[in-house]
Amino acid sequence: MYLIKLIYASRCKNNLNDKVIDDILASASRYNSAKGISGMLCYDTNFFLQCLEGSRRTVNELYSRILHDPRHESPVILQYEVISVRDFSEWEMAYVELTEDNKEKLYKFGLTDVFDPYSLSGDSANQLLISLKHDL
Repeated sequence: MYLIKLIYASRCKNNLNDKVIDDILASASRYNSAKGISGMLCYDTNFFLQCLEGSRRTVNELYSRILHDPRHESPVILQYEVISVRDFSEWEMAYVELTEDNKEKLYKFGLTDVFDPYSLSGDSANQLLISLKHDL
């Protein structure tokens, strides 16, 4: 089995409240656990940045579901590659919300205090997520 890492960015159609985010994370955790997927979701009020790791088939199937999710618009794959080891193996779906406490990390990856994952390269997006995971 090949391990795949897929990182994508999308615009959030509506600001999501904490209850909706909690529901997304609970559903993702159940689904990902059953399918052998690990990953991390980063969210602010405008954008999603997410990494999915797992078998090629299961990651592709999940991304296809995300493409049809009405909460996302304009999804763009930033990175899709075969990997030898997972970066987020500890979590079915880790979650970090961008706050004033962690926004200073954005500068390190070429972003301003306004989070726009579309302006990141795949490698920068991956390194940002890895950096943010240390806040968890």
